[in-house]
Amino acid sequence: MAGNERDGTPHGRAGDPGNNASSSLGEIASPYDRRLAWRAHGVLAQHNAVRALDAADVHVAATLARVTDEQDETVMLAAALATRAVRQGSVAIDLRDVFPSIDPAPAQDADAWTDRVRASRLAEHRALIVEHDLVYLQRYHQQEVAVVLDLRERAAQPAPVVDEGVLAAGLPRVFPGPTYAEARAAAQIALRSWTSALTGGPGTGKTTTVAGVLALLAEQAAACGERPLRVGLAAPTGKAAARMKEAVTAALGLILQHTSDPAARAVIEPLAGVPALTLHRLLGRRNDSSTRFRYDRTHRLPHDVVVVDESSMVSLTHMARLLEALRPTTRLILVGDPDQLVSVDAGAVLADIVAGIETGTGAVAGKSQTTPLPLEGGRPNAPVALARLRTAHRYGHTIGELAEHLRAGDAGAVMGQLTSAASNLE
Repeated sequence: MAGNERDGTPHGRAGDPGNNASSSLGEIASPYDRRLAWRAHGVLAQHNAVRALDAADVHVAATLARVTDEQDETVMLAAALATRAVRQGSVAIDLRDVFPSIDPAPAQDADAWTDRVRASRLAEHRALIVEHDLVYLQRYHQQEVAVVLDLRERAAQPAPVVDEGVLAAGLPRVFPGPTYAEARAAAQIALRSWTSALTGGPGTGKTTTVAGVLALLAEQAAACGERPLRVGLAAPTGKAAARMKEAVTAALGLILQHTSDPAARAVIEPLAGVPALTLHRLLGRRNDSSTRFRYDRTHRLPHDVVVVDESSMVSLTHMARLLEALRPTTRLILVGDPDQLVSVDAGAVLADIVAGIETGTGAVAGKSQTTPLPLEGGRPNAPVALARLRTAHRYGHTIGELAEHLRAGDAGAVMGQLTSAASNLE
């Protein structure tokens, strides 16, 4: 689950050509340039000099080599490239992608180079992890494994209990008419799953659907005689959290307009008072750590449902921290467009999960990695259930079709729609 698209490459490729070691930005002319690793030597110094590696990449690789007594410069180079991959948004690198650009060649071929890394002292001490022919720094491999295991464990539980009569009565009221057919289907997926991904492009009604899901869950809790629903609303940034709060509140207002039953109104109305927080605030900041939070495996979040908007921006590290902080019976709803905003840190978890579900291969790390794991949607005990909203309501049908063609990468359909005299794209 390591993709990112900050470098302009698809989230599907770890170590794409755009990240190759030969993609230098000009040699470092001054010996005082801050990008120059003064004590570097050999292969690391060579690639640092042409700015294929930054000083930070070199220093990390050199430090790992020193503490593990690694002597193989080609292995150190792989460690530096793995470090650079993290800076550029991926938590792993495929040496086959960068091998053609390395001069001199570190081995007779990329597979041989990977094998050298796999047999190295860095790998022996687990400073580097080689899995599925991808090279990871240990930390990110651990986080990726933790995310997959947590998703599997959540799915291994009995499915959430749903009062079918209450749901049947609530769905047409919360999502009235044919316009909301996709939202009704998505809501049912979210109600019946411990972990779900609600995706769609701009204007497809993701936040409206979230508000409806919360209303239906509140009615479910009341029908079972449970305490009022405890909801956590979060987003990666304060601006995104504020937009989420505004949109959810407005959508709940519309739902209340169609709800005349006093008992139903009484359980829905409090939802408008739920604050939307940044993911950091939801997890609880700690002054002694920037990657650990107050809520964790020993101190779980109290919520019955947690909704994370703009989930495409959530890095692998923060997704791992969120999953470990959830109680097993907390519903998690990841909301976002996997084809839009990306994390400022390493990993594009939502994009990789969605890609794995849609291809039926599962989703793990790397911009290209699709290692078979049971992350398929629509199957029994699937760790993540996918609900994709495709109809754009805010911008009109034509814009919605154009967005779908762009998402699918259908250049012919995009150009055809842009050049069609019948298209109204204003």
